[in-house]
Amino acid sequence: MMRQLTGLPIDDDLVVRILFFCPDFSTLQAFILTSKAIHQVYQRYPKSIVRAVAYNVAGPALPQALRLVRYKLKHAPDAEAPLDEESDSDDPPGESGQKDPLTKEETKALLRVARTAGRLEHIFSWMEKDKTRKHALSPEESWRFRRAIYRVMLYCEIFGPERAYEHPDESPFFAQEDDEVDIDDIRALRRKRKVFLDAFNALELLELHSVLIFLESLLERIHALYHGPSYTGNEHKEIVSMGPDVVLECYDAFSLMPTYTKPWNLDNLHPEAIADFFSGPLELIFDDRKVKQPERQYQPILDEVFGEDDQCLYLFFTSFSSDNTDNPGQHCKQLGGMSLWGSSNWERLNISIRRQGLLELVKGRLIYNQAHMMQIRDFLTCPDYPKLFNELFDLKLPEYADWDKDDWLCMACLKKFFGDHFHIWFKELKRLEGNPEPSEDCWYGYNCRTQTHKLAHATKLNHLCEPTRGD
Repeated sequence: MMRQLTGLPIDDDLVVRILFFCPDFSTLQAFILTSKAIHQVYQRYPKSIVRAVAYNVAGPALPQALRLVRYKLKHAPDAEAPLDEESDSDDPPGESGQKDPLTKEETKALLRVARTAGRLEHIFSWMEKDKTRKHALSPEESWRFRRAIYRVMLYCEIFGPERAYEHPDESPFFAQEDDEVDIDDIRALRRKRKVFLDAFNALELLELHSVLIFLESLLERIHALYHGPSYTGNEHKEIVSMGPDVVLECYDAFSLMPTYTKPWNLDNLHPEAIADFFSGPLELIFDDRKVKQPERQYQPILDEVFGEDDQCLYLFFTSFSSDNTDNPGQHCKQLGGMSLWGSSNWERLNISIRRQGLLELVKGRLIYNQAHMMQIRDFLTCPDYPKLFNELFDLKLPEYADWDKDDWLCMACLKKFFGDHFHIWFKELKRLEGNPEPSEDCWYGYNCRTQTHKLAHATKLNHLCEPTRGD
């Protein structure tokens, strides 16, 4: 053991062990700058310590992360080394060859890609592992997810539109649709993609395929916010070619707008170059190897899913109509498991309820009320869902007395609950704002037609109430 060679009150090798466990490079830097003695310990083993911290940042998928980072830096537009066309699809040494010491630029790039992978892992865990967020991915599951996501990132770096945009003469990506494109160029590009993926074994390819399904599902949800649930386009599959970091930008923005701010956006791509970007080579490899798809789409990554057998609360209540047309409970069994909603995942309603969708659930003609129309529309276009539903549950009607915000509801039942309570909640909101509704109720309540075209009537009477006359 190294004992106090630097004058520290503890063994120097213990200091090394502490440095090994720094969670990131900024913590490492702060620690070694706290004293000259600690800096001297670091100077003895800088490569080993930096490597250990890199492992803490990227986890067991460090080889995949380093392979990605080194390719990105080597082929960056401002890279000093000339671009070697022969290495485009070979990238830096394989995953098992990432043994070189990390440079300062590599540590910075590693932090960026690890941050993206970590965010996506968190979202994946919340959506597909445990909707209560009590259980994160296990170490083994996390390793599978991260090595797959880093491989997807690398594939997009090598073959995606950004790389082609930086070197347009080398790729058919940016030829216009009516231009003549050399079919041999397209075939060569597809062969390179297949060669890259063919290097992985069947289990690794299934992990990668699961990650792609997840990324596409995020984009499908965002599409549905604006196009509705009947949207059947394939744009989400093409957007994945822009890379997981762009998918994450879209998720954070609840919009596809980030894809249009890139100089290599989809409108500039030749359809033949982007078609079947991932699915084409994967299907060929699966067919060649006779690979069977798993029973559950995320089975290659997840060993255990919590709550996949949960059922909608509605199944335990009979207070609603038994008419199949009006009874949302008729759909509960097929919409159970990870598709259910409770207080732990209301935040995700931002990418699950179509924009303007809540307006369609407001009772009667309230969204056309001359006094409240603009406030209701502004509020429900992009609400704070956890806050809204927490407050709705605090105002439950008697028939919902046994419902609890921590119980699980399918989307149909959640929407029904919202529709039955919104006018009550909005009336309370107006009171808290110091602008309460008139004490006298309109006979026709929220169904009133006059409220939609006469401001004087809309402001004179309370329409946030049940009708006592009319339809």
